[in-house]
Amino acid sequence: MIDSLVVIATPEWQENYTTSSTAGQITQVQIDPSNWVLLRQKSEIRMQLLSCLPYDGAVKLSWLPLAADIPLAGYQVWRGDGASFELISDAVITGLDYTDSEVQNGTSYHYYVCAVDIEGYISLPSNAMQATPIDFPFDLGMLVVNETRNGTGAAIAPTSAEVSAFYAAALEGFSYSEWDYAMEGAPDLAKLSRHPLVLWHTDDFSEHLLLDNQDLIGSYVLSRGRILISGWKYPSVFSEAFSSQFLAGIVPMYYNSAVMISLYSDTYPTLYPDPAKLAPAWNNMLPMSFTFEGAEDAFLPC
Repeated sequence: MIDSLVVIATPEWQENYTTSSTAGQITQVQIDPSNWVLLRQKSEIRMQLLSCLPYDGAVKLSWLPLAADIPLAGYQVWRGDGASFELISDAVITGLDYTDSEVQNGTSYHYYVCAVDIEGYISLPSNAMQATPIDFPFDLGMLVVNETRNGTGAAIAPTSAEVSAFYAAALEGFSYSEWDYAMEGAPDLAKLSRHPLVLWHTDDFSEHLLLDNQDLIGSYVLSRGRILISGWKYPSVFSEAFSSQFLAGIVPMYYNSAVMISLYSDTYPTLYPDPAKLAPAWNNMLPMSFTFEGAEDAFLPC
């Protein structure tokens, strides 16, 4: 009985193909780890699942397009418990995102996506990601998340006490609870789910912990939570996946030079940078600032 086959070839090898109709069959194909495989500049092409955001009663997925020059019909979404998966998208998806609303809050789900070509063949599965949707009771008031690093007290480097005093004055008369990022770490989704409004202030111009919390904020916003981000240069940390979902049609424009004179409004008082908190060379103007081109209903234009 023949139980193996030896193929001798030069690097100028012939490409060989085999067809498979289901993701399960593809994942069962293995390469013998005890022998060499010559790829000759060939590489494995896989889908990349970018985000898997749980929120109240649903999970939203987004992915990158398949990086292959082949005509595609679209994509499929698979869901499971981590060990086994089943196809949940009834039809081929032509876009790059999908919302699974057939879920139960408190239950964990695993997902991957596959590309489908025009002949019906599917790609290797993407990386798998996990999500657990939860209830959002929104039964408490505003939460203030303090991300600020303790500065020296010099210009543009306020101490934590100075930052706390600033926001205490700005929020005088409002009821709110506080969360100290330095002491408690990042708040989790269960914590945010209790608060219908979050003020997240990131007052350091070089360290932005929002970078590590974009999925958290995305899940909160998808659950109809409202977030006000107060900080310096923070739009620079938003990933492409976050921006495409939550800043669609909006282009953050960065101005490195000291050019921002004021913020004005027909409803609110005009705001000016405080000269006492600026470097003298900035001539009472604020550098390293952003505008949001394409944003509608801006209540404080620059």
